[in-house]
Amino acid sequence: CTCSYGYYGNRCQYQKNPCISNPCYNYGTCIIQNGTGYYAYKYRCECPYGYYGSRCQYPINECHSSRCRHNGTCTDNVDGYACNCLVGYTGNQCETNINECSSNPCLYGGTCQDQIDSYRCNCPFDRTGIYCETGIDNGNVCRINSSVCINGGTCIPLGVYNYTCNCTAKTYGSNCQYDIDECQSSPCRHNGTCTNNVDSYACNCLVGYTGNQCETNINECSSNPCLYGGTCQDQIDSYRCNCPFDRTGIYCETDITECQALPCQNNGTCTENMNDYKCNCPLGYSGDQCETNINECSSNPCLYDGTCHDQTNGYTCICPFDRTGIYCETGIDNSTFNSLCKNGGICIALGVYNYTCNCTVKTYGNNCQYEISRCASNPCQH
Repeated sequence: CTCSYGYYGNRCQYQKNPCISNPCYNYGTCIIQNGTGYYAYKYRCECPYGYYGSRCQYPINECHSSRCRHNGTCTDNVDGYACNCLVGYTGNQCETNINECSSNPCLYGGTCQDQIDSYRCNCPFDRTGIYCETGIDNGNVCRINSSVCINGGTCIPLGVYNYTCNCTAKTYGSNCQYDIDECQSSPCRHNGTCTNNVDSYACNCLVGYTGNQCETNINECSSNPCLYGGTCQDQIDSYRCNCPFDRTGIYCETDITECQALPCQNNGTCTENMNDYKCNCPLGYSGDQCETNINECSSNPCLYDGTCHDQTNGYTCICPFDRTGIYCETGIDNSTFNSLCKNGGICIALGVYNYTCNCTVKTYGNNCQYEISRCASNPCQH
């Protein structure tokens, strides 16, 4: 016996198992497809979460949409990701600025100003040091502690333990310790949150946006995630693949049987071929997808100035008033019209299927069918 493809044995009684070679990668499950002929030796792979492809050979990259904020670096894992945050930030997506002031490090009434991976103590006028731990000696405060005015303010002595600070245009307070809030003008777009800094601000953007003012929508399509000719449509923190008619799935990774997409129009029937299909069109239609209505009037079948009206797999001729027949091939005898008018009336044609009757003086009506009564004038006297 010469066996068909996919079968073996001295009588071709055994069917080959296409899954015996473990063709699915990354612990994908091999499933035998039922079929005949060439398709009898066919399988498909069901992939575990985190992989895709006809043999589960491609890992899904969870880092493609830049999930980690504040310049954190993303590490792609199987079925997940991890953000490695810069110093000063924490959270699953590095979204939280660590508050270094939570331990109350400033002494002697000093106020703590949180910064990125640090803090700053704004000390009373008679204290100095990183934690306000050092007292200022008697004398000129501005000379003993030149940093009593912070944020670029200039110290002006006014006597023993007395001074004033000449602040810059963007700070205020007795020690220039207060910064004008640049966040009051709401500079962060697309619902980003604003953090006020000294003489500046920083925008913490929602996932899907970037830029100094969160003005840029991150293009998740830049990594070209759509397969097999699918077109990528960018969305907020995501994307959508518009697949060809024979593909489906998040990445267009799954093949659709060509006839499942119902490509044949106008009730055409679909026949499956190898990686292709053929439409069998009903009478009156043509084209690869039966999309074209055949114009039966293109051969000008109507004679004697008849008007052709195209129909599905046919046509109708609208004939002049003096012609008839499928093609307007038959002339209408004038006597046919004359017989319409009775009692000697004469038929006058007015156009297509329209006429009037010219009656004698002794008849009237649409077809001269009524005779004028000679007694209507009461000719009999007395």
